[in-house]
Amino acid sequence: VHGHNKSPWSKTLQFKPIEQNKMGPPNVSVNASKDSINVFIASPGESENSPMSDAYELTYNVWYRTSSITKELRHKPSQFIISNLDSSTLYCLKVQAFSETYNKSSAFSNETCIKTAKGETSSFTPLIISGVVVFIICLIFVILCVWRYMNNALFPKCKSPVVLENFGEKDLNRLYFPIAEEQTDKCMVIKSSVAFPCKVNL
Repeated sequence: VHGHNKSPWSKTLQFKPIEQNKMGPPNVSVNASKDSINVFIASPGESENSPMSDAYELTYNVWYRTSSITKELRHKPSQFIISNLDSSTLYCLKVQAFSETYNKSSAFSNETCIKTAKGETSSFTPLIISGVVVFIICLIFVILCVWRYMNNALFPKCKSPVVLENFGEKDLNRLYFPIAEEQTDKCMVIKSSVAFPCKVNL
């Protein structure tokens, strides 16, 4: 500005922190049982002793997932329980703060992962397993018996007649292979000057 020359005033800009500021991500901590996860959320700015929850009525959007599914929940309390979960399963979740009044969302928290506890083994499990094994063994036995019965009924074994069973091996050979007639030589026996023909076995 030289002398009395002055520039015009700039336009006045209004800044409304509650509407125009940005919310940082909330902080999340969790612990798990065999079928649920307890979630504890610290609102944005709470770690610096200036929580956004003092200025906004916050709702928390929660995304949690496993290796095969992803689900979304919405909660107003900063502490809540996600129930009806599978045991021995790794769950990962992240949280976003949201103000419905000002239509304002925070950034997402860092993803936090935790594995649910192992479920208790039922006292009836060994009995159930034993029963299944016994059932399978009995089923196999019944199938074998039925198979043998059907096999004998449909394909009976040929049985030799009783007469043939009483024959020995030599008798069978004689039956199928008749003995050839023995060869003989003719001879004459002379006695009292009378000749009688006879046979001499060789």
